[in-house]
Amino acid sequence: MVGIIAAGLMLILLPLMVADLSHQVSWVGIVLSANNLGLLCSFIWGRLADKYQMHRLLFFSGIAVLMLVGFCITYFNALWIWMLLAFLAGASVDATTTVATLFVVEFNPQKEWEPRIVWLQTFYGIGQVTGLLMASAFVVNIQVGFIAAAIILIPALLIVRKSIPKQQMPHIALTGLKEKLLKITDIHFLGFFARIEMYSNTLHFSFIKIYETVGSIKSKTTTPFGRFMVSWFLLCFGISSFFAYLPVTLKNAYAVSSSLTSFIYGLFSAAAIILYTYGGKLSAKWGSNKVYRAALLLRFAGFMMLFGTFFLPFGKECVAIPGFILLVITWPLISISGTDLVIKLSPYNKDATMGFFNAILAIASVLGSFVSAPLQHYWDMHHFQVLAYLVLVFLI
Repeated sequence: MVGIIAAGLMLILLPLMVADLSHQVSWVGIVLSANNLGLLCSFIWGRLADKYQMHRLLFFSGIAVLMLVGFCITYFNALWIWMLLAFLAGASVDATTTVATLFVVEFNPQKEWEPRIVWLQTFYGIGQVTGLLMASAFVVNIQVGFIAAAIILIPALLIVRKSIPKQQMPHIALTGLKEKLLKITDIHFLGFFARIEMYSNTLHFSFIKIYETVGSIKSKTTTPFGRFMVSWFLLCFGISSFFAYLPVTLKNAYAVSSSLTSFIYGLFSAAAIILYTYGGKLSAKWGSNKVYRAALLLRFAGFMMLFGTFFLPFGKECVAIPGFILLVITWPLISISGTDLVIKLSPYNKDATMGFFNAILAIASVLGSFVSAPLQHYWDMHHFQVLAYLVLVFLI
């Protein structure tokens, strides 16, 4: 149910709402940046849950806050209020996803962690696909869509209240769990391809070890690991600026309706789930570097199709839609092979490496959506799209 809202409905409805109600397209990037910033709070929730045993309260509160945001966000038309509500929505989603993983590892024996997390993330991915398909019906009335999203979370609250035990959970320090949890870091949110493309790994609390790596990364920038991390930052920076404006871009620049965008996104997100399995098999057979390069070339082709389509006098949607589909279906391959590559290339232990990897994804996504806002403000929509695609093609 959280996946339906966080990775489905909100992905489409939030940028459309900001653009339609404010008539300031540049505000979309600012509001999405605030939402992404809220998604960086996982290390805080992990610390609170670990230190004060607040798992149940954090999980319940996260769903409750997300529900309240859905009920009230369309009744405001001020940038700072939207930023605040978007931040709260991001932070609440992060609280539920972080604590959900901790529920698995603190209530169950270690041998059951991996299959349970697979099911957890599979259902979240199914939620995203469901939410995207639902959004195609709600784009004609965004306010009803947000209210429906909030109503969906009411039974989620009841389920949490009834099913999650109230008794004190056994205290297991996060530091003792990290190394064991990192063994299953190749398990991904199965539908979370383009939601800033940051949250392919639920174990965000390794982010708290980032300070150990930052100080020494400067000396590693000329190594394969350093070059890969720089390129990964640029990739995530570029793609986040595009997906911040996704439904608005396809609607205004390519005459693709928001309902069609949402439907195609949901349909091919579901189809692309199988690529997570095949991506791992291909990486093992051909090597992660070859799979990574091939996936980037396919994504490059998708952006080139979108860029070239922009200059067509008519029939833009017939070429833009296949280009967009390429962007969606290549993410599983990039995610799987990229995660494997960073582990193999890193001179650090897995804990510090994944912390740095997740931190780069997080920071790049926030900066990408934020920087796109002033660019949009100083150029009209069409000029911004030309500039954005030139930059994106270069960064890819």
